[in-house]
Formats: sequence, structure tokens, C-alpha cells
Amino acid sequence: MLGLHNNQILVINAANGRIKHGFRRVKRCVAVEYIVRTRGSRHELSLMLVVNLIFSALLTAFGSLGLIRNLRDLLRDFASSKWPRGEAVVIATAIHTRRGPRGLTVFEPTVAYRYDFQHTEYSGHRIEFGDMTSDRDRAQRVIDRFAVGTKWEVAICDRQPEMAVLHAGPTHNLWFGVAFFAVYSVAALAFLVNSIGVVLVWARS
Repeated sequence: MLGLHNNQILVINAANGRIKHGFRRVKRCVAVEYIVRTRGSRHELSLMLVVNLIFSALLTAFGSLGLIRNLRDLLRDFASSKWPRGEAVVIATAIHTRRGPRGLTVFEPTVAYRYDFQHTEYSGHRIEFGDMTSDRDRAQRVIDRFAVGTKWEVAICDRQPEMAVLHAGPTHNLWFGVAFFAVYSVAALAFLVNSIGVVLVWARS
């Protein structure tokens, strides 16, 4: 530094030191504030990811259980077409109401009947395999069809005689249930896999 005295040089160096120290302090403050904000956003993001993961797992579980139940009933329905036949007498009918998945009131017709199998009397209530909930008018038509005292052919499981069904063989409702829960399960599983992938990427970041 030509033309400057030693004292001036010392003053300039001291000033530069204070400026550099000030910059470092500002950088530290900015870094601390950034870390605090980042940790807060990461915490909120982690909660959101956990909620999405739990929600997708519940959807997958619901769809899988529904699909398993409908597939089980479908297999039983196919098997019932080969079961031994007997004669059933309707002894009681009723319409039960309950809340459906969307909070709407659904109606389920129930029919109680008696039948004999290998000289033993049994009682049954299954009209067909699968969900029979519907609107009030349709449920009433089912009840009117199976009037008390009427006789109907019944398919009886020879391995479990207490299991019987009036309408043997697959029905449209059951096929629809299988198709619905199959699509639902695939969509829910894709949502679950995506949620797991997002969580893994976030954990590595």
C-alpha cells in the first residue's frame, strides 16, 4: 500500500477485520434462522407424510379386506352350485336397517328358514352370498317374494350342513363387489407405495 503510513495501514486492517467479523456474524445469524425455519417446515412435512402414510395404509387395508371377503363369497358361490339340494320352509322375514359407508341408511332383507339334511333339522338365513343391502323398495320386494310358509329349494354344504343358501351360484352383486374392491385395492396400494417412496426420499434428504 504505497503512500500510506503504518498507522493508516493498521486502521484499515482493523476495519477490514471488523467487517469480516461482521459478515461472519451476519452469516451465522442467517444460517441459524434458516435452520430454525427449515426444521419447522421439516417437522410439519414429516407430520403430513406420516398422516398420508397412515391414511393410505388404512385405505389399502379396507380395500384388501373387502376384496378378500368378496372373493371368499365368490368361491363359496361357485361351490354352492354343486352342493346337494334340499327343501326349505320360510319361517320368518324382516328388513334390517343400518348406516352405509357414506352415512346413508341402507336396507337388508333377511329370511329365516328351516331345512332337513340327513335326518337332521337346521335353520338358515342366507338368501345369497355377498352384500344384499339396497333401497327400501328392493328389500321389500325380496321379502314379498319369500313369504312366510312358502317352500324353496336350498343348496346345502355337505361338509358344513349349517351353511346353506337359497340362491346358489354367482350373482351380479357379487361380481360387482369383487370388481369394485379389486380396483379400489389397486388404487389404494399405488397410493401406499407412493407414500412410502416419498417418506424414504424425505428421510434420505
